[in-house]
Amino acid sequence: MENKQYMKEKIHSNREFMKSTFAEEGYETDQQKQLSQPPLTKAAIGNDTSICYCKHHANLILA
Repeated sequence: MENKQYMKEKIHSNREFMKSTFAEEGYETDQQKQLSQPPLTKAAIGNDTSICYCKHHANLILA
């Protein structure tokens, strides 16, 4: 019986330890600041952003 009471107290103390103290410290999240989300993709590197994958297939022999 004593072990069960000890476990309940230990669980309760650990749960209290894991609770966030951000509200007490005045921490404001990005959502509370209403900041926009960062872009999902990075900008292209270099000046030429287009790549031509064209190939002339006139000489291609199909068997």
